Amino acid sequence: MPRLEVYDLDDTLIKSRGIIKLNRGGNEVVYPTENFPSYVSEPGDLLDFTDLNDLSGVRLMIEHWDKMVSGSRSDDVDVLILTSRPPGAASAIGKLLAKFGIEGVSIEALGSGKPTCKVNKIKSMTESKEYDSVFFVDDNPLNTESVSEWAKGAKIPVEVSETQECETTYVVGDFESNEGGVWTLEVPR
Repeated sequence: MPRLEVYDLDDTLIKSRGIIKLNRGGNEVVYPTENFPSYVSEPGDLLDFTDLNDLSGVRLMIEHWDKMVSGSRSDDVDVLILTSRPPGAASAIGKLLAKFGIEGVSIEALGSGKPTCKVNKIKSMTESKEYDSVFFVDDNPLNTESVSEWAKGAKIPVEVSETQECETTYVVGDFESNEGGVWTLEVPR
């Protein structure tokens, strides 16, 4: 049976220059990706993820990037990049991976930062295919806590890791993807 390895994207595999814009009652607040886990939604919030289309100038977080690449080249590992970015972001992420000749990685852009979304995806995958274990890494403590809580009842071993600062290296290139147009998410009133 294969092992399932699940990686968050922002501030786990890469550090980007991207920002998320929040319009709250006519006031704009800008979140760098590393600060977005602190965002608390309020009714009527309008989030603009458009800037995240551009992956040029990203820095690879070497420790997790190397582990992901190693897993993608193994017949005994299924690799999933599970990101809160909007669904259209998968194209730009795929282009970034292709630049490095990385194939066989599934990319799921959830369009939501809710920890339950990541847990539900992992749970769904482990219910639809037999895995001998799961490895999950993310920079958001809410996500790692949620997966750890789910893992307590899982029937297979689950290793959960919270991203720590590590060595990075720059990637130069243009990975802009305008597929899907402007990506916004409105929090229901």
